[in-house]
Amino acid sequence: MSPPPQTRLPSLASRLVEITVTYFPFGYITFGGPNAHVALLHERLVINKRWLDDQTFSEIFSICQALPGPASTELAYSIALVRAGFIPAMWGFLLWSIPGFIVMTGAGIGISYITSSVPIWALRLEQGLSAAAVGLVALAGFRLGSSIAKDRLTKILLLISAGLAICYEAPWLYPVLMIFGGTVSYVFDTFVAWKTGEAAAKELKKEGGDRENDVKEANTATTSESEVKQLPEEDAQLKRRAAANATDNAADEEKALEDEKEKPTAYRPMYTYSKKIGFAFLLAFLLLLILAIIGRSAPVNLPTELLSIFYIVGSIIFGGGPVVIPLLRGYTVPPGWLTDREFLIGLALIQALPGPNFNFAVYVGALALRGPNGQGVAGAFLAFVGIFLPGLLLKNAVVPFWQWIRDKPFMKKVFRGVNACAVGLVFAAIWLLWTQISIGVPTGLDSHEGFHIVVAAIAFVAAAYLKVPAPAIIVIGGVLGVLEWAATDLPQGH
Repeated sequence: MSPPPQTRLPSLASRLVEITVTYFPFGYITFGGPNAHVALLHERLVINKRWLDDQTFSEIFSICQALPGPASTELAYSIALVRAGFIPAMWGFLLWSIPGFIVMTGAGIGISYITSSVPIWALRLEQGLSAAAVGLVALAGFRLGSSIAKDRLTKILLLISAGLAICYEAPWLYPVLMIFGGTVSYVFDTFVAWKTGEAAAKELKKEGGDRENDVKEANTATTSESEVKQLPEEDAQLKRRAAANATDNAADEEKALEDEKEKPTAYRPMYTYSKKIGFAFLLAFLLLLILAIIGRSAPVNLPTELLSIFYIVGSIIFGGGPVVIPLLRGYTVPPGWLTDREFLIGLALIQALPGPNFNFAVYVGALALRGPNGQGVAGAFLAFVGIFLPGLLLKNAVVPFWQWIRDKPFMKKVFRGVNACAVGLVFAAIWLLWTQISIGVPTGLDSHEGFHIVVAAIAFVAAAYLKVPAPAIIVIGGVLGVLEWAATDLPQGH
């Protein structure tokens, strides 16, 4: 769908207020990891706020999957960027990530006061939150699939993407699937268009020959007979054409009404900027990457090495938080920046917190520069900037080029497959998120998978049919998790 003609955006103050009101809750309710974040963003910004349509959401999501960095954070940032501009987008990013930043910084500084095991009630709380997130992800997959995968090709691409993402969790897989889907849909649509045109030409040629034969036969008949036969036939043809035109007009009107319903009611023209600015962001990303590689190879001091490592990690990570964890361990535990025990405690904590999983880097940075004079806070800040900056720079670089080419005919063919594969990843996220629910359950403690299925189903029905807001559903999931602990674990002394 092409955007309406460009008009002046609201004032910066009103855009900041809009982003604040919308994004402030995200820092406290985005439990469940990046897959759940995507579902929550779709629920709040597409279904409720109607800032953009499914097509645009899917395009932005697929681009985020194809770029390095935290995909869900880049998605939230990108929507704020095209909605309100650079400054509101950065403010939205801070609202999204700062609550987790504060908690993980405090955890890194106060690690000696944290026990080595997670309380059972906290584990059940996390499981309830995650189960509710599964229900929201399932609903987002259903809605996006119904909107994006409407024909046989896109449904097949969705299935292939979901199946591969479930079976293989390689970090390179997501961008490869995006490229695969776009290539297949472009080739298929181009081939079908060519074959359709060729068949139409043959049909026209055949009809021309048939008409020539009809004329010859008609000339052999008498004029009176011809007129007698022709008048009823012409009358019948006129009636058939009138009926066909009426049917086509009705279908066109129905389609127009459907398209009108699909248009976001709060839609306004995207915030745009020149491709030169986008290219400048790309150059900044590459320059900083070169400096980071130099800083990693010949570190001047520990803060420089810390910032360089996290910038490199943020530049090469595809697949989001689950992929960054093992890579960070390889960079930080062997050099002695933190112990395996400290690493595992931070890993358990980040799983129970809202916000991006990349905030785990904040915890590691605080421990790497731990000291009595606030060095831990400086380490957390350097890690935060280093891990998030590459993805945001690349996103700023890509957006103007995406806005420029998205309405080109060939890109519509490409995005048809790319979007289908992106929706397939949402379906895969249902399973991937579900498998995480039982991780960390101590030996001898029941995982209660049946109860978690019920919580996920409640979340799905509440959001889809009862119109319960997504934040309330997340809270309900957490409450049900605590009730699960009180009913089953507390009587046993856990």
